[in-house]
Amino acid sequence: MIKSELSEIKKLYTPKNCSVTRIAGCYVDGEKNKKAAFVKTFHSLPEEETYKYFDIFRKALSGTVGKNSLTLDITNEAEKEGGQQDFLLKLRDSALQDEELLDDYYNRIISS
Repeated sequence: MIKSELSEIKKLYTPKNCSVTRIAGCYVDGEKNKKAAFVKTFHSLPEEETYKYFDIFRKALSGTVGKNSLTLDITNEAEKEGGQQDFLLKLRDSALQDEELLDDYYNRIISS
């Protein structure tokens, strides 16, 4: 994505425009052991907490490509059925309600 597209996306992270409905996370220790996991309805979080998440979302979209931001190349293999892209689409379509998919997602990140 180019800088102007990222700026447009960052503008959407306000309470009025936000399309985030659920948020999930996992705490991992230094030995790559999962300590806790959570799934919450985003709009039910306290206002102070939602602003903290908005800041995190915006910071994740900030930076210079190659320095703070990475370009991820999706290979043809990843686009095939059962590949990484298929997995991420299933995770999105589950609305973060499938615990097995979330657990698999956490494990993929931990092992990388």
